[in-house]
Amino acid sequence: MNKNSRWLLQAGPDDSAMTAGDKVLPPLSCGSVQQQALLHSLSCCLAGLCAFLSMLDNFRFGMALLLLVIIWTLWFCPWSIQRRMALPIALMSGPENQYLLQLGNGEQVQVQLRAWPFLHPRLGVLTLRGIHKQKYTLIGVFPVRDAVWRLWRLHLRQVWAERKAVHGRAG
Repeated sequence: MNKNSRWLLQAGPDDSAMTAGDKVLPPLSCGSVQQQALLHSLSCCLAGLCAFLSMLDNFRFGMALLLLVIIWTLWFCPWSIQRRMALPIALMSGPENQYLLQLGNGEQVQVQLRAWPFLHPRLGVLTLRGIHKQKYTLIGVFPVRDAVWRLWRLHLRQVWAERKAVHGRAG
């Protein structure tokens, strides 16, 4: 990763190291089912806008791209009620460093981190995998200096740094 990247965050006053009191994490609520559906549908809408703008430049290519985007949108975006209710809305820490994900239908699923999480002070995107290989993406928009998001951000950075250190020694 480029060390001069503007997305690489510098340690600020709310990014201090976790203390012993920070080990118990409160549930991280990322909004309602409707908010999660809107955040998950945003990529579909942006892809449709790009296809429409491509159609203005080259009509045939734009139409083909728009058709592909429509098929992709119908397949992946959470339009049905069942898919909306299966969206994650909260992340909780479980026993022995396990994570529990609460879905919109009230079900709780045990999950683990799949990839490096995007941990911005105002936006978080976590890619998680369930025990039955289901993939979940939790997207959250948080107010400035949200204490719960700060604790989770510090915890996830620490967990991922430990995971990278173990893989670095093994390789």
